[in-house]
Amino acid sequence: MTTRLFSALAAVLLASVPVPVFATAIFSDFFLEIGDDLFRPTGLTGVPCGTGITCVNIASPTGGYHVGGNTYTLTPLSTGNARIFGTDSALDQISLTNSVITFTAGEPDVELRITYGFTFPLPANLQTYGLQAGGTFKPAPAAGDSVSITSAPGFNCGESGCTGPGVPLSTGEFVVDASNTFGPIPAPSGVKRQISCTGTGAPASACTGSGKSYLFETIVTLHFEHVGDSVRISNSFDGVSAPCDGEACAGADEEVQARLDELAAADAAALPEPSVIVLLLGSGLAGFGLHRLRHRHG
Repeated sequence: MTTRLFSALAAVLLASVPVPVFATAIFSDFFLEIGDDLFRPTGLTGVPCGTGITCVNIASPTGGYHVGGNTYTLTPLSTGNARIFGTDSALDQISLTNSVITFTAGEPDVELRITYGFTFPLPANLQTYGLQAGGTFKPAPAAGDSVSITSAPGFNCGESGCTGPGVPLSTGEFVVDASNTFGPIPAPSGVKRQISCTGTGAPASACTGSGKSYLFETIVTLHFEHVGDSVRISNSFDGVSAPCDGEACAGADEEVQARLDELAAADAAALPEPSVIVLLLGSGLAGFGLHRLRHRHG
């Protein structure tokens, strides 16, 4: 599956607009794509929902989101909003949670890409980044449905944004087989790697010092084999990051791994889906998913 690692508009915005020092994640973007057709919902707003936390309600309006001739609905799985959120704390985190994405009309033989991102202060040139995810396809078994998730930071490179690295954090591709569930990925450790701002080609002036920022973005690529198929995100898709201390990243690696382990445990508890979902925004955890799928790296 192919994904766009960094939205062109977000790259230009990040490169051209000075971002002040802030203590809350700033909502950057949310959009859907099929091929070259892009749909960006209007009216989405980030609202405070805890200390350092910004939430965005991404539920579709009546009739759904229309992109590339297809229609998709994005609805809450349980009480509250279908949402993305960003948390600015010792570990930055971006998450998609409490959501059901359903293919309601159109051509099945396409890939839907959903991109979302938040902007954070950049505390260090070098950071450890991690990714964890889990969810359920319906109806079971949703044979032929698939999902892949990638995440990467973007930095200010002047005229355009720099993304890193060339091979981003990625789940690989999960194709529904005997089971309709996926994650934790790869059980139970998730994926993580160290990424430096200057290593992407950004100048040192954009990577160190006060007032610097980075865009943290996640791309979810979905294939639905049949109209009516859906993916249920009862826990969350999560990207996390932690700054390295003096370019020595052992501590940051441990912090990120500890958070990925927490998220994996929440994913592993997700099935069967509970009747009551509790989302702990402060830690970015929601309690839910054990999952088996054929895992294919692409």
